[in-house]
Amino acid sequence: MDDVRPSHDLDAEQAQWQSWIDGVCADLDVPSALVDVAAIHDLSRQVARGLARPLAPVSTFILGLALGRALGQGDEPTGRPELAASLATRITTHL
Repeated sequence: MDDVRPSHDLDAEQAQWQSWIDGVCADLDVPSALVDVAAIHDLSRQVARGLARPLAPVSTFILGLALGRALGQGDEPTGRPELAASLATRITTHL
């Protein structure tokens, strides 16, 4: 068996991801600009490695709750493009 991993066209994959993100966000009527994939991946990686792998998706769920709460309190998504990254950083202080 060949153990060589297949190469990936990361740019093409990210374009597919963005298309999926845009579609889901449109369906749920949420701004796709708030979906900071890098911040979400970084948060889940830090939690998986620093605390426990099963808590990685829980951390991103908590991030979503915090984003929803912040937006419900009047934060404008266009005025806070770094909101997800900022909240993710606060979550990782608890590792």
